[in-house]
Amino acid sequence: MPKPVDTSTIADAGAKTTRGPGTGSQSRVIPNIEDIVKNVNNLNLDQDLTEFLVSSLQDLSKLFTAKARDIKAAVRDGIIENFIVPIVDKFAARETSFMATIFDLKAKNVDTDLVFYQAKVRECENTIEGLKAKLQLVSTDLSDAQDELKKTSSALVETAKEVRTLIDQPRPSYTEVLRSSPVALSNAPVISKRDNHVVLLKPVKPSTSEENIKVIENVLTARNSATRISRIGKVSQGGLIIEAPTEADLQALEAEIGCLPKLEERFTVSRPKRRRPQIIILGVDNSVDKDRLLKGLLAKNHFLADSKNHALIDIIFPIKARRSTNWVASVDPGIYKLIFDQPGLYFEFSRLRFDNFFGVKQCHHCKRFGHTTKWCPRKEDTFCTRCGMDHPVDTCKDIICVNCSESNQRFKSGFNVNHGPKDKVNCNSFLRQKDNLIRLTDYG
Repeated sequence: MPKPVDTSTIADAGAKTTRGPGTGSQSRVIPNIEDIVKNVNNLNLDQDLTEFLVSSLQDLSKLFTAKARDIKAAVRDGIIENFIVPIVDKFAARETSFMATIFDLKAKNVDTDLVFYQAKVRECENTIEGLKAKLQLVSTDLSDAQDELKKTSSALVETAKEVRTLIDQPRPSYTEVLRSSPVALSNAPVISKRDNHVVLLKPVKPSTSEENIKVIENVLTARNSATRISRIGKVSQGGLIIEAPTEADLQALEAEIGCLPKLEERFTVSRPKRRRPQIIILGVDNSVDKDRLLKGLLAKNHFLADSKNHALIDIIFPIKARRSTNWVASVDPGIYKLIFDQPGLYFEFSRLRFDNFFGVKQCHHCKRFGHTTKWCPRKEDTFCTRCGMDHPVDTCKDIICVNCSESNQRFKSGFNVNHGPKDKVNCNSFLRQKDNLIRLTDYG
């Protein structure tokens, strides 16, 4: 089967054959299909072959008429000149050759054997059959080209509609963008007035937070310690954060840990520094990288730098959205409230919205808080992807939050467990983690 018709080549060929006056070469006249039909009828061909050629040419003429808007004139002329005319000329040349041969034989009056003439006839018949096959292949290619033209035409119509819709949409001017008043999505978080009396314990050797909690509880229980502890929480890499109700209780706890060799050799004790507040900058174009965003923000928002032009904002990491990118940034506590007094952050020729960001760590594998998937202590275990419990997901009947369930078992919290572990609205365990994060953050 021949290669599909390259319409661009046909269009170029058609364009070359229809040059008007003033071109470098004389213009050529492209015959129309009606003239070709007349030429076929004038040929001394077999009746069936003549009817087949005429019928095919008439079908092609109907196709050109029906698709006059889709098929360009150059493409139509190219098809006629490069495919149809050569085939008909081939038939005419064959007829002329055969007639000349017959005339020569009659003129010479050669007494030729009948078998020789029969062989010639068979050769002519084979040639005609071959030409029929080629014409059939050309017809198939034209049919395929017709289908492709239909599909292309429909796609172009839909694209044109979308382009018109986009063009018709009103676009705000730069002045209108500046006059608009996008505000922060939420107010600054309520800052807890309670003092933070916490100490951070980091294990010297690799161990899990669960193991370290048991060690602390066992040692203090064995000593019958009078130190009051409000809460023992988990942090990354097996660390612990212990909260005391007063500064005196915290100092007593630090002194007790320091005088117990079992704890002193196992942990390094320190007071955690309060975190810088974090915000999330929304709707940044995907082409903007970290350096460009920082430079653009500093150029249009002068309060983001100090008197020595040192940046008071640090771009941390991006979060890809569907059509844009959201960037998480930490800011100096001294300008945190000032940022939330602004209608937005100016960047290049736009104003960006922003909101508070609370980076509560939660493992996507076991669904527990306090660590990420990379540092999950139970990587090899299998958990339900719906609730985080120790059963396959296909046997999960009711969605239960594993964090609220464990909190109820250990601390008698009384949390509602009828929600997923990734629920950020109804999960009391998540809200408690968020509250702890706020209490450990310096908002100025």
